[in-house]
Formats: sequence, structure tokens, C-alpha cells
Amino acid sequence: MTTIDILGSCVTRDAFAFVEHNFELSSYHPRSSLISIYSSPIHIKKEGIDLKSEYQQRLVYMDMTKSFYKHIKETIADILIIDFMDERLGVLKTNNTYITHSDELKLSKLKLLLDYEIMEFNDEYLEMWEISALKFTHDIKKRPFKKIILHKAFYMDTYINKDGEKVLFTDSETVKRIESRNILLNHMYQFIERNLQNITVIEPHGFSANENHKWGLTPFHYEQSYYQYFIDQLKQISKEL
Repeated sequence: MTTIDILGSCVTRDAFAFVEHNFELSSYHPRSSLISIYSSPIHIKKEGIDLKSEYQQRLVYMDMTKSFYKHIKETIADILIIDFMDERLGVLKTNNTYITHSDELKLSKLKLLLDYEIMEFNDEYLEMWEISALKFTHDIKKRPFKKIILHKAFYMDTYINKDGEKVLFTDSETVKRIESRNILLNHMYQFIERNLQNITVIEPHGFSANENHKWGLTPFHYEQSYYQYFIDQLKQISKEL
């Protein structure tokens, strides 16, 4: 069975939950910016993170201890799938390191114990991200992946409403966020494509978000056909292994 690592977000993970497939998901690393992954770890016990959900505890713990940095040096998965949707969360600078500013981190109240600075999405931020991304590409080139797949997932500007109709997002703040986040994502995807040879791209086009999505309506919670398309493309790619 083909084994898969994911460094990304729900936009990739949901496809494996919502569509039948014959892949084995070896590991999943969400809620971690490359800036965080390639910075110094913070030593903390998972049990000491004040969250009711063990899953949420694990996400914060993995980000703070930089677990993906160790994992990428040891993994023997067949395929690595990357998406950068969780880069939308941004990072905090604290004690000469960085952590991802996730909702789980906010809920944990760990921020109350930290002296931190919220990093703005500006040119300095992008420069920091690119430095981390080059370290990332260097590391994954050393691993024996049979395929490295870039899932170019974006914010959608339309969604399928509860009546099954395709409509535009019209709230002005939402529209601004869609535009700004897609500019950021496009920059990151293009940077990885330029610096990682032989990468395989899956970029679904023509789809919408879904008001009836299991996790609620956002521009990156997609309609079912999006996930089906993704898995179909992945099956075709895996035939080449």
C-alpha cells in the first residue's frame, strides 16, 4: 500500500476522510508554518498544554517542539504531499524562536505565559519564510520519496449554499481576505516550484466552497467534488510509482 506524509492542512487531509481510497496516511503535520518548523524548539510537555482535546494538545506540542523537522529526516513514506493553507495563521516571535499562531495555541492560553510579538505579513515575513522554505527543500531532497506533490489549494471566491446554488462571497472583509491570502499562497507555491525540481502539482480548478461542509463555511472548506478530483489525481500519480 502506498504510504503518504502530509505537511499541510485540512484541505489535503479532508480528501482522505471524505473520499474512498487505498492509501495509507503515515503522518499528518498541520498548524505549522515553515518559519516555525525551522526555528528553535520550545521544550514543553504535551500534558501541560491546557486543552480538553488530546488532538489539539498534540497540534500545539508538535509545532512548539518542531516535530516535523525530526520527522522529515527519518520518514520512509512513498509520497509527501504539501499545501500551505495553514501559513495563513502567521507566526509569533518569542524568546528568539517562532511558533505558529494557530487557534489551538490561542485556546491553550500559552500566549499568556510568553513575551511575544505578532509578525506581520510583510516583505520581512516573506524573506523569513523563503529562508525556511529553502531549508525545507534541502531536507526533502535527501529523503527517498517516490513522489513529492504540491497541492496548490487556494481560497475560493464562490460557495455552494444550502439550496445547492453557487453564489459569491460578498462580505467585504471576506473578499479582502480571499484576495490577500491567495496572493500569499501563490507566492509560496511559486517559490517551491522554482526551488524543487521534479515536483508534481495538483491544482484543482473550477470548484467552490461548501456551506454544508462538515467543518462549516469558509473559503477553503470545499465542495465534495473538489476532494474527489484530488483523490482521482493522486491515484493517477501513484500508478507511476
